[in-house]
Parts: sequence; structure tokens; C-alpha cells
Amino acid sequence: MRILVVEDDRLLNNTLCYNLSTAGYSVDAALTKTVAIHLSNKQDYDLIVLDINLPHCLLAFQSRTAAIVTTMEICLSIFLK
Repeated sequence: MRILVVEDDRLLNNTLCYNLSTAGYSVDAALTKTVAIHLSNKQDYDLIVLDINLPHCLLAFQSRTAAIVTTMEICLSIFLK
């Protein structure tokens, strides 16, 4: 599974990418919307993990991937377990 992490907080971006890579996923990282769009134009992604504070990015990716989750959804999922 190929995943794109779009998160402008460098620490959170690195943490998500590290954990997903350790779990065996192929992960690309983007700190900005511009980089994320550039990467998604070059590569198809099965999942995009999108910063909740970048809602304007959502429309740019809806037709490019099967699933989009926000970093807030991931944090809540971890917290509620």
C-alpha cells in the first residue's frame, strides 16, 4: 500500500511516516500543499493522510485516491484505543 502523508508540522509528519514505514507501508511525505500535489501527480496513492488544518487540500485529492483520512482522525483513533 502506498501512502502520502500531508502534514505541515515536521515532527508529526516524521512520526507518522516513521510509524507507517515501520509497519511495512510505502510512504511519501509532503510538508506543503504544493509538494503534495506535485507528488500525487507523479504517483497514485492508496491512502492520503491529510492535515486537518489543510481543508482546502481535500478537493485537490478527492479524485486521486481511494481513501483520505485526516491526522485528527488518526490521533483520535489512537487516543480512543
